[in-house]
Amino acid sequence: MNNFSVTGYICKDADVKNFDKAAIARFGIIIKHSERRGNETVTVSSILSLETWVKKEDTATMELLKKGKEVTVEGFFKPESYTKDG
Repeated sequence: MNNFSVTGYICKDADVKNFDKAAIARFGIIIKHSERRGNETVTVSSILSLETWVKKEDTATMELLKKGKEVTVEGFFKPESYTKDG
């Protein structure tokens, strides 16, 4: 299965592109985890880039997509196609 659920903090306000009936919001979330390296605990951070479609009337969701907000995202990975030299 190609599903995931992750919790993190939005690193900057979502970039929103509006269409007639919906909008697409692109944003990144910062994900942190701790790991042991010998006797030391190290916190590692990563940024995961995401996008979501939102209906025009769903303004509550757009308000959540602001820098610093903690969100839990559930979704699936959508692979991008790649063509060498083209």
